[in-house]
Amino acid sequence: YNVISFIKEHPDLFSDYTPGMDKDRLVNLVCNRLLNQPVEERETKIINTKQNQQPFDINQYKVTEFKGGKDGNFRQFYPYFAQRGIDLPTQSAFKNGFVIASMQGSNGKTYSNLSFPMRIPNKEGIVGLEQRGLKQKDGTSYKGMARGSNASEGMWITSPRNTPLSEAKRVIVFESAYDAMAFYQMLTCKDSNLDQQSKDELKSAVYVSTGGNPSYGQMAGLLKNAPNATFHLG
Repeated sequence: YNVISFIKEHPDLFSDYTPGMDKDRLVNLVCNRLLNQPVEERETKIINTKQNQQPFDINQYKVTEFKGGKDGNFRQFYPYFAQRGIDLPTQSAFKNGFVIASMQGSNGKTYSNLSFPMRIPNKEGIVGLEQRGLKQKDGTSYKGMARGSNASEGMWITSPRNTPLSEAKRVIVFESAYDAMAFYQMLTCKDSNLDQQSKDELKSAVYVSTGGNPSYGQMAGLLKNAPNATFHLG
């Protein structure tokens, strides 16, 4: 990492960070603090931004779903997963848990990210997107939430065997969806030392990503709607 990419990739290491804040703002705060330079007071601006922020709307995006297969569209998704070593069988297992979401910016350019839909347990609709971009020339890649995402209650919730959260026997919670998929791949692949019964349990489990630091609302929703589950922290 260089200094900027290190701060952006590990925001939780810095006391200046608050969930959902702009990463460029965080870099500015950290660097000025380390250099003992005064920082412009922005409390009023931040409050006004939150008040004016529009709720998340999936209809603002062009959504491409994963079809996989020999004649499918897996090549579109390959660059996002290849940089993390996540193979095609794992992608297929979680195919209902991710899309490519594209949006046209004000400059006319189209921006696309691998996106993991966030939902509130026991409620209909998508309330946000946990997003990951392609690696850039400097080694960094975009990591964040779509604008307007409800990260206080919404989470990525999915299961390779489509187990409903209310029927889950195991719920495994991660900081990111990438981490959940990597965990699944390592423990269910042919080189895993787990027996078939254990692998089947993992395939029937429900996987959750909080998209960063877990919130009280996220955990309360999980516990309430998975009454018979054993919870694991991934």
